Amino acid sequence: MAMRNRILHVLSQRPGRTGSGVTLDAVVEQAGRAGWDQAAVIGIPAGETPPLVGNLDPTAVFPVRFRGPRPGGPPGDLDFPVPGMSDVMPYPSSVWSALTAGQLDDYRRVWTAHLQDAIDRFRPHLIHTNHLWLVSALVRRAAPDLPVVATCHATGLRQRELCPHLAEEVAHGCRRIDRFCVLRDDHRWQLARTLAVGPDRITVTGAGYRDDLFHPGRTPADPDQVLYVGKFSAAKGLPWLLDAVEAL
Repeated sequence: MAMRNRILHVLSQRPGRTGSGVTLDAVVEQAGRAGWDQAAVIGIPAGETPPLVGNLDPTAVFPVRFRGPRPGGPPGDLDFPVPGMSDVMPYPSSVWSALTAGQLDDYRRVWTAHLQDAIDRFRPHLIHTNHLWLVSALVRRAAPDLPVVATCHATGLRQRELCPHLAEEVAHGCRRIDRFCVLRDDHRWQLARTLAVGPDRITVTGAGYRDDLFHPGRTPADPDQVLYVGKFSAAKGLPWLLDAVEAL
């Protein structure tokens, strides 16, 4: 029997709770249908059962555990909440710009060890990492000889402005990634300038959607109904969207 190809996914925050986590679920589902064996390294609060990542077996999920929201809860690998790629997250989280130098050193150390352990145990042929930020830079260091593909969700580009003290470290590691996926064409050119990489290494994939969830119903819908699917957050422009729709 031919050996199946193996892909290791990496997400530095909680899966299924934000756009990148939902995207990871969908990618895992589709890659499974295409015949890939898969595993994932994720970040979750200590004391929480590792959540489902697509249709992966729980034994294929390698969690990095952060301090949980409950006082006196079980200790994690890191003594602060999961840092979010947005400063406003739908769960308790750390803000990147507020992390101390010591916390950042601990973050690098713990993630590097977990990534190396997952690589040694799963032995992937390809690594798919999410967000062009610190963990993706660490992925390239932990796996210098493996092909690495990164999905840019644009939040790393925003964090560069908020955390200039990390910008060069992130750029140095991430520009060595082999290929990049972005949501829009303007992201492609912004990423090419930011990392000083050729645009031929960047593919515009778009956000996509799950057609098993979003499809025409059996009966015609009211043409005046609009459904918003996204984060309930001013940072995503929701108040202005509501104002614009109200003016129609």
